[in-house]
Amino acid sequence: MICDSLSGTGQLRATPTGSATGGSNKGRIRIEINQVGIASSDPAYSQGVVGSIAQLWPEDVVADSPSTRVVSLGSNNVPTDPQASFEFPYADVNTATSGAQTLVIECKNIPTGLDPIGVQAWNVKARIVPRSGTVQNITASYVSGDYSLSTWEAQVTLPTGFSAIQVRASMPPQ
Repeated sequence: MICDSLSGTGQLRATPTGSATGGSNKGRIRIEINQVGIASSDPAYSQGVVGSIAQLWPEDVVADSPSTRVVSLGSNNVPTDPQASFEFPYADVNTATSGAQTLVIECKNIPTGLDPIGVQAWNVKARIVPRSGTVQNITASYVSGDYSLSTWEAQVTLPTGFSAIQVRASMPPQ
């Protein structure tokens, strides 16, 4: 929870379903707050002090932060700041193509397997979430570029209707 102040007589709880008295599988509670006015939480909360503005997403000014973005789907370019609307006519990309399409992904500061030397390539994946239907997780393949700027591609088949596409890169398990 991120807020300026929190007060009241209630409790913050992260306990297993059906277990009002606790249990071994408690969740976590984290609050980023300037003024705390609650008596207790279960389990005990961890607290961080909020800065002048809470940072939810990395800023572009951090030049060496890893990042991914969808560049295009088939022959359609994707906006650099997609709105992800599930309403017509506000979709970021409209496609009438059925069958597999190429999803082009741009990565910055992501190990490609070729550089930095000796560093294993990260996993780049696309998550396709339809408005209704089954979620797909598709692994992308490295195409070109280097650690600072690389291109990856995945072959995706979208279901009929609206879908959201998220891309991410992660370090493989050691």
